[in-house]
Amino acid sequence: MEPFVLDGIITRLLEVRGKPGKQVQLSEAEIRQLCITSRDIFLKQPNLLELEAPIKICGDVHGQYSDLLKLLEYGGLPPRANYLFLGDYVDRGKQSLETICLLLAYKIKYPENFFLLRGNHECASVNRIYGFYDECKRRFNVRLWKVFTDCFNCLPVAALIDEKILCMHGGLSPDLRNLDQIRNLCRPTVVPETGLLCDLLWSDPSKDIQGVPGQSGKSLSSIVGIVDLGNHELYIIGDSDSRSPAVVLAEIFPARLRSTCHGISAASGKEGAIVGAFGSLYAVDGIGVRKILKIPGVVNFLCLMFTFLVLESKGKSLEELPGEAEQENGSTSESRQTVPVQPGFLFM
Repeated sequence: MEPFVLDGIITRLLEVRGKPGKQVQLSEAEIRQLCITSRDIFLKQPNLLELEAPIKICGDVHGQYSDLLKLLEYGGLPPRANYLFLGDYVDRGKQSLETICLLLAYKIKYPENFFLLRGNHECASVNRIYGFYDECKRRFNVRLWKVFTDCFNCLPVAALIDEKILCMHGGLSPDLRNLDQIRNLCRPTVVPETGLLCDLLWSDPSKDIQGVPGQSGKSLSSIVGIVDLGNHELYIIGDSDSRSPAVVLAEIFPARLRSTCHGISAASGKEGAIVGAFGSLYAVDGIGVRKILKIPGVVNFLCLMFTFLVLESKGKSLEELPGEAEQENGSTSESRQTVPVQPGFLFM
């Protein structure tokens, strides 16, 4: 794909910043070229991406193009920042085409800085029902939807950051014994109804199950945990199929896996990965998990971004915030109650 053509596509896609709902006019030939070129890049890179911090991890976008533009503006447009998206780029929202086209364009332009994983909605049997097929048919034709399907079938399904943080759209699988199984998954492929690939895209943990989840099924909360997988003790970041309009941005930094998150369904910890629950923030450290902030009701994710900006301007971290119980009882930091971290998933 010619660089000037790619730059022109990106420029047009970014011109609608600050204009929510405005469609971007791309030709069918341009979109086909994006799909074909990015498909080749996906196949040249491994199914289990091995990445390094610093990197920003982003949850479901679901066709919410204006939210994606705000997220990139806040985190820094590529290549100023490295990105890993955890899937579900299409369906539900009104601008799935603009969303996936911008993501594919950035993948082509910055293949070693911008990474996309497959979600359960990057599957023909799912996006045929939940809106992407209808959008392609209405604005172009069914043939273009099939071109996207061929591209989606080549997406990688997991990423390993600094050999410590394992990321996927769904969760672990009872069939997973070592990471080579993920590396050896064949592509292009459709998502089967059972097995390892299905679980990586669909599974959720259960409070009643230790270790990996058993039966697949989707919940409404983000998930994360620590699991002993063979000789690897890994932090697991999964992006459940949230129907919330909030877009989550997590920043993973080197040195003790320091992370910060922005969004109402994710949280931040100093020496751990991300633990999420709607309306709450949790800190993960060497002792365990503690709730450090409670947000009543459903709020716009900009409120949390403002919180982080205030903390950064004062040189404070989230761990310096008082916990909910401390605010009510005036207790000190030594009296914080923690939940021990056990191998397996933590379900909030």
